[in-house]
Amino acid sequence: MPPLAGVGGAHRSYLLILLLFLSLFCLPCAFADEPLSIELPESVACDRDFFYLGEYAAIEGDFLASSHASMARVSTRGGFVTSEAIGRALAGRGLSGQSARLKIPDRVRVIPESEITRALRLATGWRWRIDVLDEQKAEGVSFSLPRSFKPGSRTVPIRVKLPDGRVTGRNVRVTWYQPAVFTLDSLQKGHILKEGDLVLRVTDASPNDSFFTSPQRLAGKELRKSLEGQTAVDADDLARKVLVRSGSKVTLEANVRGIAIVVEAVALESGDLGDLIRVRNAKTRQIVSAKIVSAGKVRAANADDLNRTDQGGIDDADP
Repeated sequence: MPPLAGVGGAHRSYLLILLLFLSLFCLPCAFADEPLSIELPESVACDRDFFYLGEYAAIEGDFLASSHASMARVSTRGGFVTSEAIGRALAGRGLSGQSARLKIPDRVRVIPESEITRALRLATGWRWRIDVLDEQKAEGVSFSLPRSFKPGSRTVPIRVKLPDGRVTGRNVRVTWYQPAVFTLDSLQKGHILKEGDLVLRVTDASPNDSFFTSPQRLAGKELRKSLEGQTAVDADDLARKVLVRSGSKVTLEANVRGIAIVVEAVALESGDLGDLIRVRNAKTRQIVSAKIVSAGKVRAANADDLNRTDQGGIDDADP
């Protein structure tokens, strides 16, 4: 990203707005004195009520401060985002005293996600930003996704039906974003992780990643190998056996109104015995929280939250 210090007069006014906004807060800041540079485009495609700043913004600066900034929750209500709203979101992450140079228009427009982005989200249950770089390949035509593909896939093949009736195959490039736990400093093999060793920040994912989304879940776990600082912690980095891996098939048990239900599901997170993870019903695509009870087997954490049953399966619900 180009440095923001040399932006034009209009953008300088935006930077001044945010710097003045943050200076109104009197709370001390525990982060570095180095200013953050935050840049947003003129519009963001998002169907959710909020997004994490790091999903759409280019953020530069101190690693710890930029990590917290990337997890700032920015509301999309009203259909636009202002520098004042971003200032409030940063303050909500404890960055009240942190200076920041913000480069955005007066208002960042919030626009609907494309049809193919919505289809990818529905097919995978992905909760965060999905950036389809070749959206035009699916515009104005009927398309279908492959029966099976992993979230994080950099290329997704689609079948497209052209206006003249011909059917052809096209590949679309996709970037998947998610929060992930990173190390702050270098850690040695055998180190027992503490929350203070870790920080959560937005990053892009690949199909083979098994990232964790909660530093608290990693506290007390032992490293199988040494890790450099500022490295995302993967399930393979832990010494303890991972009973369930993200993307693997599991058996989901639930008790709905006194009826025992067993269905096939797909794990959306990795975990050990007793961990609470998100899984997706393979038939109905409902996403629920479930506790790992053995290798390949999970139990719904709160069956009362399930709305209804459908031919022995569990129906859709919001993540």
